[in-house]
Amino acid sequence: MRPAARALLVPLAAWVLADASRAAGQGSPAPAERLIRLAYFVPRDREPTRDFDQKIRVVTAMVASLYQQDLQSRGYRPQGPVFEGKRTGATVHLVRGERDAAYYNNAPTYNANQQWQRLLPELRAKAGDPQRQVLVVFAETYDDGPAPHLWPGVIARGAYNNADGGLAVFSSHLLRDELCATTVEQQKRVLFDQTPVPGRKAFGRRMNSARGEFAEDGIGAVAHELGHALGLPHDRREDDRDLMGNGFRNLRWNFEPAAAHSGGRRVGFSEENARLLMCSRYMASDLRLNDNQAPQVEVLRVAPGQAERTITVRASDETGLRAFVVLDQERQSLVAGGKLSGRSQEITQRLPPGAPGGRLQVIVSDEGGNQTRTGRS
Repeated sequence: MRPAARALLVPLAAWVLADASRAAGQGSPAPAERLIRLAYFVPRDREPTRDFDQKIRVVTAMVASLYQQDLQSRGYRPQGPVFEGKRTGATVHLVRGERDAAYYNNAPTYNANQQWQRLLPELRAKAGDPQRQVLVVFAETYDDGPAPHLWPGVIARGAYNNADGGLAVFSSHLLRDELCATTVEQQKRVLFDQTPVPGRKAFGRRMNSARGEFAEDGIGAVAHELGHALGLPHDRREDDRDLMGNGFRNLRWNFEPAAAHSGGRRVGFSEENARLLMCSRYMASDLRLNDNQAPQVEVLRVAPGQAERTITVRASDETGLRAFVVLDQERQSLVAGGKLSGRSQEITQRLPPGAPGGRLQVIVSDEGGNQTRTGRS
């Protein structure tokens, strides 16, 4: 019998940076193939949950709308995210696992990192190669039983691989009947449902958390993990409202009247991450898709300074540069960023007060949608 649902993620949905190398002999897909693939992974000892395909379509439709509305409000014209089969309703690929759920989730000593590693080979073989396409996977690998948060065996991970590929995996507890509806309008109502889920606790909430709290965390987390798969880092500067921070847990803000929440705030992307997102081949329509060479990036110096700290970076690309961000590795957060242009540029970027002089990483994106990530400086 399939275990009951499980709830949300790890304290801040973990970001996995996968091997960025492209598989030998595999080129880029054609521009018309810039579609995100959806899959539902079910171990051999489980059965698919009811209406899984409709529910996944509802979740991903809300995620796509969230992306588009936020980017359009900033003046961008995103072409995605678009999921395979959109004209007839997004296609959800049912993938049957070769092993029992306990193999994947490592029960009884549950380990999300181990689960990611054990799922990856079968997903690559049966759902698609995340080096060549972005995949979003719902995994039926959680268990019943007590847990400090959510349900045992939950997973939420996102990995950027290269300009063409990435992977986001999220536990299918979100597809439970009490948390997920089969239409978008019904799902919006679930976001505000205060009915307790007995014996379960959403992150940052009290025991017996409301259905709506699990639902908004879940849909928001799918948006968060997809962001990682498309190349975005965490951004915790405005943690309660940033989708790449913990703002995804406040998704209901975007569906209630502006006066109903403090300052009329909405959750969305920071300007730096929005700019980086519009460097993705899955989001932007003005990229040079014949460019598969990542830019060259060198951190020249990090100057601590007493009044302010700076980082100086030199970047070059045979096609053209587009954007950069600077990450604080200790805080696990983006701290600065900006536009780039031309084929070569040297930038000295001011860092905000309190930013460290070391343990920084720089991400640079070019006109082909390729990213280069430096080591820690």
